[in-house]
Amino acid sequence: MNLLLKILATLTEWFYWILLLLCPFLIVGALGLFLGLTIDYRIFYASLPIGFILGVFFAQRIKRKYGTSNFYGRLLRMPELDDSNSKGKI
Repeated sequence: MNLLLKILATLTEWFYWILLLLCPFLIVGALGLFLGLTIDYRIFYASLPIGFILGVFFAQRIKRKYGTSNFYGRLLRMPELDDSNSKGKI
């Protein structure tokens, strides 16, 4: 059971790491696609490795500084649930 939990935790960390990698990759790729359609298509092909490298650096920085699951936990935290005075309020 303990081994299963470790495997599940590792898979979760890798999943979050890949999500963090995709954010800059997709943003730079979309920008490269837009510029590639308007100026030259080679800009799109040059933007893909740049976005991938930026994504790896971003994901590794977040992993070392916060941990990927802690980072997503902070993003998804709901402050309304922390306040005990908000019970019964809609």
